[in-house]
Amino acid sequence: MAVEVLENTSRELPWSRKAELLSEFSVRIRTSGYNVKYRQNIIESAMKKWNHKLELDENGERPLYRHRTWKREEREKDKEIKKINWYRKGKRSDDTYDFPYFPIFCPATPNGELAKSWGCIAEETKPNPLRA
Repeated sequence: MAVEVLENTSRELPWSRKAELLSEFSVRIRTSGYNVKYRQNIIESAMKKWNHKLELDENGERPLYRHRTWKREEREKDKEIKKINWYRKGKRSDDTYDFPYFPIFCPATPNGELAKSWGCIAEETKPNPLRA
């Protein structure tokens, strides 16, 4: 949300005004019950993200205010891949997973015993959609 505050300002707007807007945002989240340390972390993370976005814009990698047609086909392709590989880390196409087993939805049991046993069975019989 703090990044959105910065995104909704002009690049030509003086930093003092942007700082004022971020202070107002901080007051809003303070009234929502967040402590000082958490608010500070939010603002610092937003500034880091904002500076990264500016850097990408300056390098020509991604426009700061991109039009909906910018790399549309590539973004749609990535979106389709994410639907299949949502449980994988990054954009890997190899066979390694973030989870000990690929995701299985089953009733909760102590120490996840049911999920582990189902995972072992599923691992033996799983098809690989990437190599089909």
